[in-house]
Amino acid sequence: MTVNDALKAAASQIAPACEINGANPARVAGALLMSYLGVKIEWIFLNLNRELEDAEGFFALIKRFANHEPLEYITGEAGFYGLTFNVKKGVLIPRPETEILVERSLEVLSNLPAQNGPPLVAEIGVGSGIISICLALNSNAKIIASDISDDALNLARENAAKFGVEDRIEFVKCAYLDQIYGRFDLLV
Repeated sequence: MTVNDALKAAASQIAPACEINGANPARVAGALLMSYLGVKIEWIFLNLNRELEDAEGFFALIKRFANHEPLEYITGEAGFYGLTFNVKKGVLIPRPETEILVERSLEVLSNLPAQNGPPLVAEIGVGSGIISICLALNSNAKIIASDISDDALNLARENAAKFGVEDRIEFVKCAYLDQIYGRFDLLV
């Protein structure tokens, strides 16, 4: 089976699942093939007539998507704020509308008086870390982020290290702000 044939067959198999969330079956099939092979889209276009080795492994991913597993959990990645974050099952996938929250938070931080030092931010329910990481990358804020999930905290630490901001974010395992004390300039 060629790469092209595999993509067509995969798109056909996932079309019903794509109808539910408005996704394009050909794009989803391409994204899953890129993830499976560890290649970029250019490789796929240049190799459409090449035989796909281990098509069975690729179609195992297609089956997961057809069974309504989110694309981000299958690939282990989610795009957010122009960046690619690691994600995994059990930790919420960042939604596009959360970018509005990041924008508003950055706006608030930019309007704080500079003479008081770096602003202090607390984030409740850090999840994959996207909000805290985006704030750290785009401001001089010092951030404390909480979550009750060890999986979420570990993933957030992993993402913070990926983007080089792990020294600006303190991760705390607790519900809400139960074990976090002090005054904050912004609560997210």
